[in-house]
Amino acid sequence: MTGLFLGAIVGAALGILLAPRRGEETLEELRQKGTEWRNRGSEFLAEERGSVREMVEEVREILREAVDEGREVIKEAVEEGKLAADKASQELQAKFEAAREGRPPEA
Repeated sequence: MTGLFLGAIVGAALGILLAPRRGEETLEELRQKGTEWRNRGSEFLAEERGSVREMVEEVREILREAVDEGREVIKEAVEEGKLAADKASQELQAKFEAAREGRPPEA
């Protein structure tokens, strides 16, 4: 898109410079074309700015969803870790009690 835009500007400038006109007429035409291209460029940037904003909002939403999913996964992992720690603690406590009483630990 940028190449097309720059090519059009260069082509227009060369066409104007090589045209059989007086210098003042050529300069005036260049000023008019420059103003026209500046206005077109401003319009293009305004349109693209809106597109970029939309894309940024889409990316934000995707990231929010990913963060929320990540939080859920971490929360589940923490809960599973707590359960495993509790189970291991109970098993260790049972083995300790068995050793204290002098009986063999349960399998």
